[in-house]
Amino acid sequence: YKNLNLPFTISAWVFLDPSAGASPIFSTNDNNPLYRGFWFVITPTVIECEFGDGAGGNNPAFRSGKIASISNVTGRWVHACAVMRSPFDISLYINGIDVGGSSSGQSNLTMASSFVGDTGKIGYFLSNDVASYFNGSIDEVRLWNRALSMSEIQQTMCKKLNGSEPGLMGYWNFDEVGGSTVIDNSPAKQNGGIIKGGRRVFSGAPIGDNSKYLYTFNWTGNSLSFQDGNDQVAVSNVQGNPEGVHVYEVKGQPSQTGGLDAGAAGQLYFGIFEASLDADNSFDATYTYNGSTTCKVFSRTDNSVSTWANSNDPIVNVLNRDEIIGVHSSQVAVFDLGTDKIICNQSSAKLSTGITDPAFSILWNTGQTTSSIDVSQSGKYVAKVSGLCGVVKDSVSILFESTPPTISLGDDQSFCVFEPITLSPLANSSGYEFTWQDNSHGANFYVRDFGKYWVAVKNDCGVAYDSITFSKYQYEVNFIPNVITPNGDELNQYFKVDETLVGNVSLVVMNRWGKEVYRSASYKNDWDGGGLSPGVYYIILSSPCFYEVRDTLTIMH
Repeated sequence: YKNLNLPFTISAWVFLDPSAGASPIFSTNDNNPLYRGFWFVITPTVIECEFGDGAGGNNPAFRSGKIASISNVTGRWVHACAVMRSPFDISLYINGIDVGGSSSGQSNLTMASSFVGDTGKIGYFLSNDVASYFNGSIDEVRLWNRALSMSEIQQTMCKKLNGSEPGLMGYWNFDEVGGSTVIDNSPAKQNGGIIKGGRRVFSGAPIGDNSKYLYTFNWTGNSLSFQDGNDQVAVSNVQGNPEGVHVYEVKGQPSQTGGLDAGAAGQLYFGIFEASLDADNSFDATYTYNGSTTCKVFSRTDNSVSTWANSNDPIVNVLNRDEIIGVHSSQVAVFDLGTDKIICNQSSAKLSTGITDPAFSILWNTGQTTSSIDVSQSGKYVAKVSGLCGVVKDSVSILFESTPPTISLGDDQSFCVFEPITLSPLANSSGYEFTWQDNSHGANFYVRDFGKYWVAVKNDCGVAYDSITFSKYQYEVNFIPNVITPNGDELNQYFKVDETLVGNVSLVVMNRWGKEVYRSASYKNDWDGGGLSPGVYYIILSSPCFYEVRDTLTIMH
């Protein structure tokens, strides 16, 4: 930085160990006995920035700067900044707040940059053969060749730079994950190397990709919120009257994810930093998603803490700072197995939750853990999907069926006399709905009379149908004997009717005076006159199969 001159701005986030003494943040002079370049130093109770005019040695007449007393800053991250406009126009800031101070040195000459070959140092300063080292952690060191305003300091202190900001000539954010090289992200590209035992640690500096801030003298009724899409964090109930509050957003995955549920680790998060000269302040913070509180909130003090803790939402009475991840309500599974299903004429069916996001775990009551399963038995199937926001269950009943088999009530039948009969279309009636011609629904039907009978056998896969007719048999009598000759020669020996009527007719015989001489209720072609005298007789034949017949019969010997 041999060409550096006034004005310039130097800033950094620093964390001083409790045992720290004078700790150099940045210096451009490298082991030079003359006062050249500048040096920026902090102690637990002092902040100082000076430059040399290069005109002399260890004498205040050849240097100029400013020194200010501050509250003890050990054990916490603070933002330190010095703005050098001219030898006696210098401002010092802690957390974006001008801390005043008084001039040091007496030179009114402008700064003399370091000689060619001098090397700038972060965390080290050699003056008059005395070496000083920074005792603690440093992050986000920025060097500008212009004077930043207090508003610019506040606006940029909690957010990353893109490296192309006007006047930026040194920007070391220490985001390398390994190695000893430290990249300068400014256009100057003055890369550095870690030496003398310096080491990388997880930074707790309140730095995000974006930030919002509010500085006020009175927090009564004041609040601050930051929203990105549906995610929002709001700060309220600020106590202790800090000078300012910053809310910053980190879009990337936290570099330390201990304690986070699966899925939350890959989500953006917010940080809250109370910008104050002391460390005795508190606030409440609420995380919302799409206007509603989230199902779960994780928090930690800062990124140097390896493990996130499960917290209440809102988080109340937080001291000085906090970082928050809210688990979205979208981490509750939304799925539907559908209505109960009848599967016709198939041996299997597929059930699916439709969930493929690895943030969710799935367990079926079959023991399977896949998004979809194939089932082949009737029954109730339950899927339980677990996410960060809880467990959701759904169930569906599956019934495997085939269309009803072909049924038969038998062939149509005719009878002279109807004998009751039971119709049974299926041997196994389970699972079927029966509808008979009279709108009854039994599995069997008891038939008591002639007529047409039908049945529909139904299930959810189809209908089978059959019918049967029982009709009365009507016999037409075409011939009845009118003479018998019971003389033992077997010719016309018996009164005979059609063989189809044998046993199904009744026979009554009367003499000419109307006296009954013979009766058979079930005539079997076996009457030979019974020894009656020759002559003319009257007969009556009756049967369910035909209308009654009356005629004469002559008996001859």
